[in-house]
Amino acid sequence: MKNTILKPFQIDAIERLKKDVLHRWDRDTRQDIKFQSPTGSGKTVMMAQFVRDLVNAPELLNVDFAFLWVSIGGSSDGDLASQSRNKFNEYYGGASEVEVTGLDSLSREKVLNQNEILFFNWSKIKARNKEGRKLRRESEQEITWDGMIQRTKAENRSIILIIDEAHTSSSTSLAEEEIRLIDPKIVMHITATHRNQSNIDVNISHEDVVRAGLIKESIKSQTREDFTDRKRPVKDLDEHVLKLAIKQRAEIAGLYAKEGVDVNPLLMIQLPNDDRANQEEEKKKDIVLKSLKDMGIHENTIAIWLDNEKVNLGNITINNNGVDVLLFKQAPATGWDCPRAQVLLMYRETKDPVFQVQVLGRVLRMPEGRHHTKSKLNMSYLYTTYTKNEIIESYDNYQGENQAAIHHAFIKEGIDQIPLETFVSQRTSYNDLGKTFQFTFIDVANKMLEKKKPFQSCFDFGEDVDVDLIVDQDIRDYDKFIQDIKEADSFGEKMSRNDVEKLYKKLCIEILHKQEKETKFKNIARSYGKLKSAINVWFESYVGIKDKNKYYPCVVNDLSRKANSILLPVINKALEKYVSVRTKEEEEKDKRKMSKKDISIPLSSVSYTSIYEEIESEKCALSPCYINKGNQNEMDFITYLEDNESVKWWYKNGDNGSEHFSVRRHDGGLFFPDWFIKTEDDVWVIDTKGGFTAKGESAQIRAQALEKWLGENKKFKGGFVKKERGVWKIAQDITLKKWSDFQF
Repeated sequence: MKNTILKPFQIDAIERLKKDVLHRWDRDTRQDIKFQSPTGSGKTVMMAQFVRDLVNAPELLNVDFAFLWVSIGGSSDGDLASQSRNKFNEYYGGASEVEVTGLDSLSREKVLNQNEILFFNWSKIKARNKEGRKLRRESEQEITWDGMIQRTKAENRSIILIIDEAHTSSSTSLAEEEIRLIDPKIVMHITATHRNQSNIDVNISHEDVVRAGLIKESIKSQTREDFTDRKRPVKDLDEHVLKLAIKQRAEIAGLYAKEGVDVNPLLMIQLPNDDRANQEEEKKKDIVLKSLKDMGIHENTIAIWLDNEKVNLGNITINNNGVDVLLFKQAPATGWDCPRAQVLLMYRETKDPVFQVQVLGRVLRMPEGRHHTKSKLNMSYLYTTYTKNEIIESYDNYQGENQAAIHHAFIKEGIDQIPLETFVSQRTSYNDLGKTFQFTFIDVANKMLEKKKPFQSCFDFGEDVDVDLIVDQDIRDYDKFIQDIKEADSFGEKMSRNDVEKLYKKLCIEILHKQEKETKFKNIARSYGKLKSAINVWFESYVGIKDKNKYYPCVVNDLSRKANSILLPVINKALEKYVSVRTKEEEEKDKRKMSKKDISIPLSSVSYTSIYEEIESEKCALSPCYINKGNQNEMDFITYLEDNESVKWWYKNGDNGSEHFSVRRHDGGLFFPDWFIKTEDDVWVIDTKGGFTAKGESAQIRAQALEKWLGENKKFKGGFVKKERGVWKIAQDITLKKWSDFQF
């Protein structure tokens, strides 16, 4: 057993949990026990000792039982179930009366043994239908999760189910359904903060953990004074917060040295996860590395933890390791334990700013499990370019969901793939805005704003651009951080010209990223500069403002006010109109070559980026089922398909790439229909429209392409479908002007 000395509060909590289980053991119904333990309190270690104590409890010596430990999904370098399993093995020191296993132990005859604890991820078994719950290996058809549970029950062995992060992994009806299939005698729900604060059986207070010296007394944010020193005005916000974080780490390192403590504090820098949108410019990683070099930080003291790049990570969690700075994106967000991490810098995402609250948990722990006489050593420090509202919205909208960037889904057993030919385009077009976009934009802007002349009267040129930073936060209880942020005063820092230009660029990227499919120019890296240039030309030539220092803040403020923006409707209309213009330009180049390729629908496997989320689905052809976040039109159609008895399965087609199905348009472009739907007798190829995408020349070109393909492939049915006043309707012709009720 590892030489771990449990704290008094941990021993007390373990004893209370054990007594509660023993008290309830002989009851006929399933018993649910809620254990609330703050982040950084050592809940995995406590549970390891609890499991050992229960196995050795005299009251249960003649009782046959086993454990299941379930965790939510984890980081790109390993799931949380594996991390918890490793902590159990480390605590037990390799030899124990408790058998520690995982899903890799499954075999044809696998049964949960007495005193065994098996670790697994919830995502492995949470599909809705039975096929989705099966865990199989090739040519071993009898290796299933359900079979293991059934064989365990057949031996009259009771199961104790331990649910880690219970506030996210056991809150749905689907989760409850899976729990019933496991049929545990005891369910232990453990988390830092239960959603329902009533009837918590064992609760460890935040103060208990702080007093024990396991976690920092607080996390302190950047201060107001950090941005109001007029002797050194902020010229670049990103570089400024980096300098603040570097200075803070150096001060802490100096204090450790004076105290004779052999700890090298680590600065963690979270880079934006979406800088691939800026392919024509330096990546944020390269910019930060250059700045660090300019500040005198040696490359040997910098570690990098990215999916495709890992540098200086060996022994980085050891207290006196020589690495001073760690650059990362997602990997250490959850389940990573490095107590010497003490300063955190989080850079704002460009397209979808999502502040990952759970990353704060990486700087909570004390490196030696005790506090020091210098109070600064008992604190962690947060620097960030996220605004207050972005932090709050990230928590409210993405709680428990901002996980790793890539997901994978696989075709379900029993679904027969459909062989098809798809078109592959080999061309000089980059699916980007051309230089001529400015003429379209100027024409649209002048016509749409004609009645508001003079154009200068439409805008307020006297406003600065403020960034609503969080400052002066003293985060005493990490698990209540968001509530503290909501109640905190706002601090508006005037943006420097450099930062206004950065935000201008980011807003252009964001606008292009969020366009509907019909008006989406996917090569954002080659397009955002053309959009920015078109706006600039219009302001200088038609609004009559030549000074960028005057109209840049105006543009940024306008585009930031999405609800009543003057420019945003103009941009959307210009992009819609430019689609046909750009298509004709590319036709005239006459450099396109088209070939055909054999594919099978549904694909055997599909990978998804972080803009997709997993949903519950009975009829999706893939498992797990992923869908684009925030697309209400698609979600409404999925609901329609799920509730339709005629539908056997459905498959969402990709919208670009040679691996997905496309048909050729008369203008030489490619069109990727949205859906394949299998009914008892037919296969339907459907494209769903909504709002302005259900009309206009661009939509009609696609409708004509699909109609032509369906005419040449008589075994398929299909068309364009839209929802109108709660009823799904299908277009009767390629003009998309006549619609009738849609049914299979």
